[in-house]
Amino acid sequence: MLAHSPPLPLIIDHSGVDGHDITAEDEERITLALQHRERVRRIRVDMPAPNLQRPILAIDDGFPMLEYLVLVSPDKHPIGLVLPEMFRAPNLRHLLLLNFAFSIGSPLRYL
Repeated sequence: MLAHSPPLPLIIDHSGVDGHDITAEDEERITLALQHRERVRRIRVDMPAPNLQRPILAIDDGFPMLEYLVLVSPDKHPIGLVLPEMFRAPNLRHLLLLNFAFSIGSPLRYL
């Protein structure tokens, strides 16, 4: 469907309901939307850390329009987060990472 839609900006917004459940179909939709890097303006994903792995791997390149990135894990203890090395978002204005710990080598230092 996205391949045939007008090139409007995309907003990816997933907040788990009932204990942050996410279906395989939800994961697939998020991953497919992330493939349209030049259109993604906002990303907000709230899901358990193991489920975040696939969407995080999909942000492995430049997102020229991305202004807002929020990743939330409901886990009570911070877990490791490694963003792909090629992740770039030159227009990023809002960044929120909740319940994550990331290393100094993270590409976030270059934003």
